[in-house]
Amino acid sequence: MKYVGMIRIIFILVFLVFGNQAFSQFEQNNKWSIELNGGGTNAVKPYAPMYFSNTVGLFHTSGGIRYMFNNKYGLKLDGGYDRIKNDEFGSNGFSEEFRTNYYRSSLQLILDLGRAFKFENFSNHISLLFHTGAGFSQIRSVDLDKSDNMFNYVVGFTPQIKLGNRVALVADISFIWHIYQQYTFDMTQSHQQRGFDGFLANGSLGFNFYLGKNETHMDWAYTPCFPDMSYLDVEIKKLDSTNQNLMNKLRDDDGDGIINVMDDEPNTPEGNTVDCRGKSIDLAENPDPTPDPDPTPDPDPTPDPDPTPDPDPTPVIIDKTDLVTIGDINFGLNQSYVQGRFYSVLNETANLLKASPNAKILLAGHADITGDEEYNVTLAMKRAKSIKKYLVSRGIDESRISVVSFGETKPKFLSKTAAGRALNRRVEVYIQE
Repeated sequence: MKYVGMIRIIFILVFLVFGNQAFSQFEQNNKWSIELNGGGTNAVKPYAPMYFSNTVGLFHTSGGIRYMFNNKYGLKLDGGYDRIKNDEFGSNGFSEEFRTNYYRSSLQLILDLGRAFKFENFSNHISLLFHTGAGFSQIRSVDLDKSDNMFNYVVGFTPQIKLGNRVALVADISFIWHIYQQYTFDMTQSHQQRGFDGFLANGSLGFNFYLGKNETHMDWAYTPCFPDMSYLDVEIKKLDSTNQNLMNKLRDDDGDGIINVMDDEPNTPEGNTVDCRGKSIDLAENPDPTPDPDPTPDPDPTPDPDPTPDPDPTPVIIDKTDLVTIGDINFGLNQSYVQGRFYSVLNETANLLKASPNAKILLAGHADITGDEEYNVTLAMKRAKSIKKYLVSRGIDESRISVVSFGETKPKFLSKTAAGRALNRRVEVYIQE
């Protein structure tokens, strides 16, 4: 029973090692072939005293069917017949006469050594197959009513020369060990030792016939030096499409300074002033359409200075040809916190930055003319930093965010109206690719 277990283990290893190869590449090549050989055999041992056969007898035939999973690995089921007889005039002198028929079958693993060692060009015309496996054997006396059954273990090499797409010239040399052989090869004596005692070798020439509808068999399937990278073309097209979609979102088709993805009014007439969502606003002497939360703001604020005031900002020159305007984020009088009504705009801005990892953002803080100039510079910087803090909380690396303060020096709207002053209390948001 232990030998049956060993055979099972061999079969399990076969499918573990090669099973995942069966349906992989090389689907356009034939996989099946039939091999027929003939040649000589030499049974080396064991023999009873006065019996031997030292010379190679020309009484060997074999055949098998082979399946290749790919151009490296495969399986072969084969069988063989040998006639073993006495050596009448051998080097050891006269041998008693005997005749024994030998039968073998085995399942073997196949490895193309040329493919395994990357001799691709060489292996397109000449190949060397290594095969090993196990099976069953029987020896039967021609003259005596005796037979013996045993296990076999086979190791061999099979050179091949391609003659055409359907046939190849093959040679084979195989070495066969036997397990649990009871009789000597002459069948005259019971062999007491059990183990790898029986041994014979055979060599043969023959042909390999390829089966299948395809032109080329797996034995001659070429593996390119470089893998197929055509799938990258598909991935590049996907990236191009994604990039094009992103660029379309960053366009400003109506020229109002608000990109398409954030523009609630995509067809604003030329010259109209718009809010951060691209909607037209009225700059007449009317209350702010979205009034500040403070209904009665102090007209002359005198806030306490920061314990550690920010240094004077370095003048920044903005080249707007290199920037894409997101829009303005407005603030209440003497306020620097981000109002809830702008959260959606800033969230969309954060999503755009995540979709374009090379893009950077510039936050330009502004104030109206209320208060003194130095205080307005500080207040405008606080407004820009509050938006920076919000974007960082949404997952944007702070190294991608620049802030600058212009104070009251760059009003965008007329300061003589309440609506104009409210719109000047702002942070301008720009994205730079």
